[in-house]
Amino acid sequence: MRTLINSDSIIKYLGDLIITKLSLCDVELKSFPGNKIEGPEKKLSSFDIGSFDYILVHVGTNNSSELLSSIVSKFNRLFDTIRNLNPKIKLLISGLVPRGPNRFNYGFVSAAYGTFLSSLNIEIEVINAELEQLADLQGFYFFFDENPTNWKGCLGRDGLHLNFKGNRELADDFVKQLEGRISSEHVYRRKSKSIVSTLRLQLTINVFYACILLCVFPFYCHFN
Repeated sequence: MRTLINSDSIIKYLGDLIITKLSLCDVELKSFPGNKIEGPEKKLSSFDIGSFDYILVHVGTNNSSELLSSIVSKFNRLFDTIRNLNPKIKLLISGLVPRGPNRFNYGFVSAAYGTFLSSLNIEIEVINAELEQLADLQGFYFFFDENPTNWKGCLGRDGLHLNFKGNRELADDFVKQLEGRISSEHVYRRKSKSIVSTLRLQLTINVFYACILLCVFPFYCHFN
């Protein structure tokens, strides 16, 4: 199984953490600093996406200041692009991570900054909720830790990028979600193969008995 993980700079340091833990598939990470939703749409055609079985996308943080309708429209175009390039690929979308205070900004303790940050995180929650609805409608898989307190202590001083703990947490979540989807598919395939094998065996037995009846029935009629 080949998996492509495409994201903004938040996954920059996740490569080794994911590859060493995810033994079920071959993983390729593409990280682009400042990447917006429209970024992957323009770059996917150069990734040979047809050779991948899964794609995990984590973008949207850099679009969070835009209108929700614009964000949804861009995500829809991205999903259409992915499916046009590879209709069979399994799509996973990771929700946006909440923002923390930018401690490089000396005004981060002010009430105004606190209000701004709260508004921004509410917007991120709205975007994640919209993504979850899109996932239900379009049949792809959305995942996100809905408890924002779980991200405390995971963000760097800029309040945007992950620290070491955050990298480990996000990598573990990616591995967990991918392993879950891949394992489920393996189980489904094994069950499907088992059902097909059982049906073939039953069909063979039925044909065998039918042939016997066809051979024996004329003699039975002759002597009766």
